[in-house]
Amino acid sequence: MKKIILAILAIGILGGGAFIVKIGILDRPENPQAFVNQALANYFDIESSKFESVVNLSVTKVADFEGNLNLEVSGKIANARDYLPNLDYRIALNGKGSAAGQEAAISASGDLRILDEIFYGKLGKIELTGIPNKVLALIESTNAFTEKWYSLSFKKLKETNLKIAELFEEQEKQQVAMRENLQNFFVNNDTLMVKKLPFSFSNKQKVEVVLNPDVLTSDTFFAEIERVFTSSYLDGMVNPFEMTEEEKTEARRVIREIMKKSNPQILLRIGKKDGILYGYDFEMDLNLADIGIGDYPIGRIKITVNSQLTEVNQPQQIVIPKNAEEVDPFNFIPTPQITEEEKMVEENVESE
Repeated sequence: MKKIILAILAIGILGGGAFIVKIGILDRPENPQAFVNQALANYFDIESSKFESVVNLSVTKVADFEGNLNLEVSGKIANARDYLPNLDYRIALNGKGSAAGQEAAISASGDLRILDEIFYGKLGKIELTGIPNKVLALIESTNAFTEKWYSLSFKKLKETNLKIAELFEEQEKQQVAMRENLQNFFVNNDTLMVKKLPFSFSNKQKVEVVLNPDVLTSDTFFAEIERVFTSSYLDGMVNPFEMTEEEKTEARRVIREIMKKSNPQILLRIGKKDGILYGYDFEMDLNLADIGIGDYPIGRIKITVNSQLTEVNQPQQIVIPKNAEEVDPFNFIPTPQITEEEKMVEENVESE
């Protein structure tokens, strides 16, 4: 009888284990490094998703300044591979800090949508404390635009001006080429090196990785960065990201020092079956004195990022905001309706 019970238990355990492996719960990549490289490349093939990112930045004793900043971005995107994808972003910013014994705080929010090559924007009320009156008056005038949707049609811009249409077409071609170049770069370079592969029961594999200083200081990487930013500039425009050999040498030194002294912590979450990067956690604590950049201020900067995607490659509906006021494409700044009280504030500031 005992043998029969043990046999049944063994069959159950083995059968259950086989089922778990089959559905991908216990699957572990045979080549973790290739698994990570491909996940980074796959990111550029995502067509649609919901997303949420939270960034926290704290500064301690940097040029007599201390403070913290919280940035939250959430929303959804469709046709992500298009030059102008359809998207719905919600942005919230909160922060406070002090310098020379004076404290200040900021709170702001906004919404951005793009649908059929039309931009829709809404600015939430901006609140600032502990700032000079002139700056405060400027913010108060900006608040005249708040809580109202404005629209700007890039479609009309292209229809009205042939040169603008050609510019959009050229930018779209460059974006396609840039995406392909970045995908090839991530597949063929160990930008993030696998440090640890934690055991995972979910359908997403956690991977602890570290930045690869050899890749991030290579000529190939610098060429790729320059290519990415150069595509955003028109002929004849100065590209501030273009570096001399001396600047590249210093940048390589700084990157290696940052990697060595701050020891960034990165945790990826990658789909076991589809190889999609569903999210990551990033943390870096940097003492600027350890880098030694000329006369730059010293102090400590800490950054944490939590980012995640959901409903990847599932349909996402972006809707047109109600009662959006259309802005003339050739006159981007709408005229706010200023109240008598706001006029008095501006007059008082000017008199000061």
